[in-house]
Amino acid sequence: MKYLHKSFLTVLFLIAAQSAFALSIGEIKSQRLAGEQANGYVGIISENASTEIKNMVNEVNSKRRTIYQKLATQQKISLAEVEKLAGARNIGKTPSGQLIRESSGSWITKK
Repeated sequence: MKYLHKSFLTVLFLIAAQSAFALSIGEIKSQRLAGEQANGYVGIISENASTEIKNMVNEVNSKRRTIYQKLATQQKISLAEVEKLAGARNIGKTPSGQLIRESSGSWITKK
């Protein structure tokens, strides 16, 4: 029983330690490591971003694409149209001070 209790505490500690280091997409954007783009997807600001950041952005974008494709099919419009509408919506919801990428490709600070 004592061993089981100790093992349980060790597992809890490891889970807590992992979550303390894991960043959310919101934190990545607020730290200006990534930002919303006019195409409806999250973009990475720096080419030197960590693997963790790249993987998280790729995962978010993959989920978004699945949702966008489903909406396009339901609404009988192109994926590109949904992406453009989502991009405008996401940029509109982005808090001031975070980076956004305009359709021209330039990263700017949202005011």
